[in-house]
Amino acid sequence: MQIENLTPNEKLAKEMQEEKAAYKLGNGYFSIEEHTEGWDYNFYDKNMVVTDGGVYDDTTISITEAINSISDGEVFVGKDNLLNRTATMLDFDEFMEEKDNCEQEHTQSQLKDFAFEKNEASSYSIYQLKHSDYTRDFRFEGITHLERKNIDIEKSNFNNVYTDSFNDSIKDLSNNEKLNYLWETFNINHPSDFEGHSLSVSDVVALKENGEVTYHFVDSYGFKEIPFENVVEQMHEVDTKAHLPELVGIAKDDTKSLVDVLLIDRFARSELSKAISIANLQEELEGEFSFEDVVKLNSYCHDVWLKVDEVSFEKVKDFATSAINENRATIDEIISITRSEFGSAVFDNNTYILSELFPKENNEQLLTPDSDNIKVDGHIGSWYVVDTEKIDGKDVLA
Repeated sequence: MQIENLTPNEKLAKEMQEEKAAYKLGNGYFSIEEHTEGWDYNFYDKNMVVTDGGVYDDTTISITEAINSISDGEVFVGKDNLLNRTATMLDFDEFMEEKDNCEQEHTQSQLKDFAFEKNEASSYSIYQLKHSDYTRDFRFEGITHLERKNIDIEKSNFNNVYTDSFNDSIKDLSNNEKLNYLWETFNINHPSDFEGHSLSVSDVVALKENGEVTYHFVDSYGFKEIPFENVVEQMHEVDTKAHLPELVGIAKDDTKSLVDVLLIDRFARSELSKAISIANLQEELEGEFSFEDVVKLNSYCHDVWLKVDEVSFEKVKDFATSAINENRATIDEIISITRSEFGSAVFDNNTYILSELFPKENNEQLLTPDSDNIKVDGHIGSWYVVDTEKIDGKDVLA
């Protein structure tokens, strides 16, 4: 992913040529690319999770001028390196592919965390280090190595890769017996839906019993109980599941008390913005949907907004909620729509054209070799008869 041996002037030339760029800044990252309204940019943490970003809405300036303007106004590690182009330049397309993979894993991890949190039974979760450059040097290393290198065991560096309840024969065992059972299960008898690696050194196992959760680090020899919270999250985390109305109220009615925190705390800005967006979407949906469903829909609409020209986040959300509220589509069906379909079908002269994607009527019809523009329930787009063939002596349309 790294582009080797480029001088600062060569990096500038590459930016100008491709009108997109990505850099590694200390333990974080920065990306920028051309947008219809200017320059779409993002800052990422050490695990490629977006911490800040937006659209620099000046279409008259070059990518280099945009980078200099954005970075000069932001407080982040490596600013001077970026301004002077001495930071590590990355292959943009490879970075974005890796970033998308990290985001997908992060989202799945959050859903598993939420399921584990809701689960009132005797249960467990397995956490494994994220596949990022930052974690590469201490993946599969024991506590002695971490202490020698001054590396903390932070929850933000891990993904929840699996969660489940203990069955009746296991739930009454001691913690040590449960851990040994999980070691054997996730080394010898993997569940069919488990997609992580075999339970190994540097993994963390969470055990829940009667609502109490303990965390156990898989060390070189056995397990060691540990605290397992991200310091930043402990300081600033907001409970979006329980307090969406309060967060929206704070943002609308009591912004003054938040100013000092939000001006200096990018994490708080990000969490508050995310919570408000999810809360607003929940209000727009007329049916009852789980928190996970709303988060999933919100994330997808945001992703489409960033990638489809001339389609704003609000337009995509309006289209999605209208389709769902009119019973033309489920959340899963909305998320199956490709970005190109959103770009071509969200608006037509400011009028929704939901029927193109989700026809309301049942289109049962007699098909002939001349049939065209056929609508098929549950499938997007138009279908056509293109051929016939004989099966058991009968003509069959294809």
